[in-house]
Amino acid sequence: MGTQWSIHGSWADIYCCHKISSQIKCLMTTSQIKPLPENLVNQIAAGEVVQRPASVLKELVENAIDAGATEIKIFIEGAGSQRIEVRDNGKGMSAEDLSMCFVRHATSKLHEADDLFSINTMGFRGEALASIASVAHVVVESRQQGKATGNQLQIEGGSISTQEECACAEGSAFTVSDLFSNIPARRNFLKSHGVEMKHLNTAFLRMALIHPDISFDYEVDGRPLYAVKPSSMRKRICDLFGERINEGLIPVEESTEVVTIQGFIGKPSLAKKTNQEQFLFVNGRAIRSPYLQHAVKKAFEGLIAPERKASYFIALTVDANKLDINVHPAKEEVKFEEEKIIYSILLAALKHSLSKFQVQPAIDFDQEQGLNTYSAFGGEKEDFGHNKARAFTSHFPFSGGMARHGEGRLPKGASEWTNAFVNPGGSEQPQIRQANLNLGEEETIKQHSHQKIELFAKKYYAKSMRNGLMVLDVHGALTKIRFEQLEATAQSGQAPAAQGLLFSLPVDLPATLVALMRSQQELWESMGWSIQFVHDTQIELTAIPKELHQDDLQTYFDKVSTCLAEHETLHSERKPLHLMATAQATVQLKRGIFTEEMNEIIDTLFALKYPERGIRGQLILRFLKEIDIQKMLLNSKSIPPLDAAR
Repeated sequence: MGTQWSIHGSWADIYCCHKISSQIKCLMTTSQIKPLPENLVNQIAAGEVVQRPASVLKELVENAIDAGATEIKIFIEGAGSQRIEVRDNGKGMSAEDLSMCFVRHATSKLHEADDLFSINTMGFRGEALASIASVAHVVVESRQQGKATGNQLQIEGGSISTQEECACAEGSAFTVSDLFSNIPARRNFLKSHGVEMKHLNTAFLRMALIHPDISFDYEVDGRPLYAVKPSSMRKRICDLFGERINEGLIPVEESTEVVTIQGFIGKPSLAKKTNQEQFLFVNGRAIRSPYLQHAVKKAFEGLIAPERKASYFIALTVDANKLDINVHPAKEEVKFEEEKIIYSILLAALKHSLSKFQVQPAIDFDQEQGLNTYSAFGGEKEDFGHNKARAFTSHFPFSGGMARHGEGRLPKGASEWTNAFVNPGGSEQPQIRQANLNLGEEETIKQHSHQKIELFAKKYYAKSMRNGLMVLDVHGALTKIRFEQLEATAQSGQAPAAQGLLFSLPVDLPATLVALMRSQQELWESMGWSIQFVHDTQIELTAIPKELHQDDLQTYFDKVSTCLAEHETLHSERKPLHLMATAQATVQLKRGIFTEEMNEIIDTLFALKYPERGIRGQLILRFLKEIDIQKMLLNSKSIPPLDAAR
């Protein structure tokens, strides 16, 4: 667009302006400071707008939502670096708009400066498509509703290569391929396949959650991962995270002149080690706000352990005139005009919902109060937390009475019940200790070998040995041993011992885990599992490895889900075995380690190569010699004598 001159002077003034303009053009030919080419400007801007494949997915889906789409289909290949395709049934674009949408700062959503203070659309800056086109190969097809044909546009390196009329469906289809192919340095800085997929999945979940009225299909490397139809927000949460979450959701509703709050929070039993189920929205947009997140954390004080994170899906509606979303090109940071008031209202609404549903502080952080009936009789607490995977053991009418294979133990909790009825007053324990003093030496040693070992922080064991004091990470040791066994089984090709189940066992799992297990079904079955895929978030087990019991499955799949959420470790031939070994080690630790078992673990570990290192190279074993301990004690701060303290 040319410069518009407002002329109110004489012809001499016009001549003077023309002369100054000529001088500026002359200086530009010799000056070292020059305007950057448009494509280079777009590539620089892409550094903020297109940080990774998930940024592309977010921008394309937001455009589809702004176009009024009711159906959005997403296709991902190669963790987004190979292909990201987004198809919608929105209103489509004309041939002119199709080419104009890739011009930097060209948009249909803003017309004047005042519009920045009343934004009701997902996008508004007009720089996303131009930035994407400058770092990838883009093909767009679009047809307006009611038109017989549409138009196709291809862009290479930020420039339009072809534009022609074509036959296509109503709406728009954006295909972005070879992301960062023309900027090798940026492509090299992309993270692993698993990490980028985690960001893509999170971006999808954010947009699918806050728009339950839109149908979404999400396909990754040819495998459908999610297929959700229009529904309520509660149903959408269950569709994305599994039906098991439904019973743990608490509705939150509050309406004031400042803010309207709608959504759900999870009961304390749904709390996670990661923030994978924490979603905050403002005016239909996913945001990050540490200040408002602190309100959620404060509402759950005393209900969950400090290191765990509450689940929440909260949507705020605020007057657009009192909200600034033009803080960063990613539009995930916002500024509230009345942030402190919103904080107070949110905190009050959360506490009201928790009290309304009679959620009280739990005595034990790892379980909900009242679930452990054995604890009243001195038994060990049973961990019912972390509902990442829920095994329906009620399908096994005899599960409570089956002893673990080869262990010859009573059913879990049976001894506690027996002791409770023999001596309800609980005064028998001193007699038992006195009786132990009269046992013969051989019988005492035998009984001692069947005692559970107390582990520091539930995973560390220390033992005096000839070389010094041995400190062992028991979980790391068990994981290493089990991994070596699994790898040997995989290499031998021999099927491991498995136990068939009397009834098929339904298990709810995250959709990402189910999809990955489906892609690696042959490997899982070679490790003793027999799996039938029922739904995107549910499997049925008809056989499990002999080392496991159906009571162990919740702990096992909880650990698998946690590792997948934290590390995305299922993307190579060996790493699935890492995951299985880690989960089985967690199961064994939860059962408890006996003296005999600990000796066997140590002997087996020292028979392996590099016993001091875990499967990921971390240190799991260390010997402290007497001199090391002395140095530790001597280097510690001196403690004043009692007389001096007085």
